[in-house]
Amino acid sequence: MTDTKQKVREFYDEIGWQQEDDGHYQNARYEDLRLISSEYIHKTRLRVLNGIIPKGRLMLDAGSGPVQYEEYKAYSQGYQKRVCLDISIQALREARERIDGHGLFVVGDLANLPFKRESFDGAVSMHAIHHLALTEHLRAYSEIHRVLVNGRTAAIVNGWHEPLLSRLA
Repeated sequence: MTDTKQKVREFYDEIGWQQEDDGHYQNARYEDLRLISSEYIHKTRLRVLNGIIPKGRLMLDAGSGPVQYEEYKAYSQGYQKRVCLDISIQALREARERIDGHGLFVVGDLANLPFKRESFDGAVSMHAIHHLALTEHLRAYSEIHRVLVNGRTAAIVNGWHEPLLSRLA
């Protein structure tokens, strides 16, 4: 494991996925959780459903974290099982508490998925790839594509940034 990946794992195991007294995770301090933003954020998270085929046997959640929002649970409702892959053992413990019998939990690396080609009917990856070294981003996208059944889709969110074309206009 690279030094960067080890540091990411340590941060999320020891700090990021520790619950605060208010029920949020320590990592939430970097998110907009204001009441005034809640409806917008809710709708934004649900837009991910537009990018995936809504049912199948297995759905990969690549870099699942603890599946910390209710909207995240909706992504796999039409699937028999959700396979949560994360580098953080703490994230997977928390995810197991949230989705229990609906999930399978795998410690792994986004850039080197431990699954056979065409294993999944759908995939999501929410705000995870940016934790990899920039040189591994393309590899992570390729790995998600490799494990998808031909003709199936993935929704990958690597930040809610302004589209590049909008900035160039």
